[in-house]
Amino acid sequence: MLSANVPCVSGKHCLAITFSSDITLGATIPQVRFPQSFVLELLLTALLMFVILGVSTGARRKGITAG
Repeated sequence: MLSANVPCVSGKHCLAITFSSDITLGATIPQVRFPQSFVLELLLTALLMFVILGVSTGARRKGITAG
């Protein structure tokens, strides 16, 4: 547990020191209204699930193998 958390925390602090002047760096801030962002997120999620299920269930597959 410690071997996973130490690099994570040290990397976070290195990035915080390097990019301390930009407080919104890496933040997801939509530039459009909420309904438009929500519909776009819904469509992209549906497309991703379609691709995942299409890849995991093909002619050579016997049932859903994803997950």
